[in-house]
Amino acid sequence: MSKVRLGLYHHNVLVAVMTFGKRKLNGGHWELLRWCSELNTTVIGGASKLFQHFIKIWSVDIITSYADRDWSVGDLYTKLGFVQIASTVPDYTWVVDGLRSHRLNWSKKKLVSLGLLEAGETEEHCMWRLGRYRIYGTGSLKFIYNI
Repeated sequence: MSKVRLGLYHHNVLVAVMTFGKRKLNGGHWELLRWCSELNTTVIGGASKLFQHFIKIWSVDIITSYADRDWSVGDLYTKLGFVQIASTVPDYTWVVDGLRSHRLNWSKKKLVSLGLLEAGETEEHCMWRLGRYRIYGTGSLKFIYNI
């Protein structure tokens, strides 16, 4: 969840948003969580303005972020001064009732607690039995920005 939400407005209309949070998984460092702009709208220099404002206002040493390779090659991060430090392996989500659902929502432990897992059954077999299927992604690129 984001702790900091920054926006750019044009004539009192929100046209771009950048959010930041602290994640235990990355050592408590700040993480750039999301950048988005209004559909069919390009905000030239917008990401850079919001990012620099964040650095100026909040006391940060390191900022990390991830680019989902299904949608991005990470150009924004390199333009902002991030350095790619890793690439994650492909991951998957489950399709439940026609919608993607994060795999952790359907872990073996969760399936047991919901009373859906039969004795000796794997997560994969249980989900297939329930008519659900996997969609594999291409992984993520991990970036870091050192102040």
